[in-house]
Amino acid sequence: MSALRRLEGIALPGILRVLRLLPYSTSEGILIGLSLGKTVYDHRRLRRAYAWAARGGAGARSPWAVVLGLLVNRGRALAASPFMALLDPERARQRLEVRGLDHLEEARRRGGVILLGFHMGIIIIHRFLALLGYEVTAVGGSGWWHRVPSVDASWQAVRDRSPTHVWTEAPGSRADALYRLRQAALSGEIVMIMASGGQGRVLFDLPLPGRPLSVRAGWFVLRRATGLPTLPVLGHLEGGRRVVTIHPALPAPDPDERRDRDACRATLNPILEDFVARFPEQCVYLAMHIDVQPQSAPGVPSPESS
Repeated sequence: MSALRRLEGIALPGILRVLRLLPYSTSEGILIGLSLGKTVYDHRRLRRAYAWAARGGAGARSPWAVVLGLLVNRGRALAASPFMALLDPERARQRLEVRGLDHLEEARRRGGVILLGFHMGIIIIHRFLALLGYEVTAVGGSGWWHRVPSVDASWQAVRDRSPTHVWTEAPGSRADALYRLRQAALSGEIVMIMASGGQGRVLFDLPLPGRPLSVRAGWFVLRRATGLPTLPVLGHLEGGRRVVTIHPALPAPDPDERRDRDACRATLNPILEDFVARFPEQCVYLAMHIDVQPQSAPGVPSPESS
């Protein structure tokens, strides 16, 4: 763990205690300032962001304008995250808009549902849905957000409706988390898994503006193992609102793995292309992070290896 990350872990509880006492706009401004300062300190990400914007990520906009927007929106997205709990649940609910709920409700009538998330815009989507009363179990890697200190009792019901199975570096931890998610999905629950990120085998790359995005294989294994409808979900900030969009389900699993993979890729690519084109300033992961690609997956990996 870097010295900066250790310092963040030590300072986070105290920073949050102060931020939760301040008006939301003030807290958001402070987090935007911290985002700007951190990126200046970690200038490698600033260079990556400019390179991504100049290669096409910014579209027809000025690369530097998009880079500045990325830094601002990283702080705004952090402030908006339910993990930070800068607003009480009722005020957070008032700022939330969910589009495509009919797709989720239609899928739920048939049993369990898999929600497929991406590291674009706002990403803690299972907790946003919990604000509306949905119970969503998620799975993901450990990160700073799991070190966020506990919030007041008003958020407890939301957290109870949106548990996360976290995998660590321990052998078998990832496979165990995926197995728990599979059991929850087969029991008729709504579950959520991220398609992008730095762990697991690469299923395919999506040729998005600025650079490709590596899509991991864990969700694909889960989808084929359960046969359950899999709905892509994305979130973005729109003024002072958090907007979650639930897209129609991916095509039903094809018995042929290669055809199935190609069908999923063909469905996902235009959805994410459209998001990048409309909200380049909210594609922080795509602009600043490097996808680790331990192994490409010409076929479908086993659950243990994904």
